[in-house]
Amino acid sequence: MSDVLASFRELKGIGPATEAKLHEAGVYTWAALAEVVTALGHVRGSNGDTLRDLSAQIADRASA
Repeated sequence: MSDVLASFRELKGIGPATEAKLHEAGVYTWAALAEVVTALGHVRGSNGDTLRDLSAQIADRASA
């Protein structure tokens, strides 16, 4: 990829490890991060589950 990766570290709670994971997941730009946050917000808002709850549910199903 020839584009410069966005640095998300200016956001509270985003450090080098989280930023690296976002980049590894294909989230390279502020626009891409906005899309991810919007999508997660819609999922979270649909039934009140927190993202941690959803993550645990997904992990349980993935290991089954």
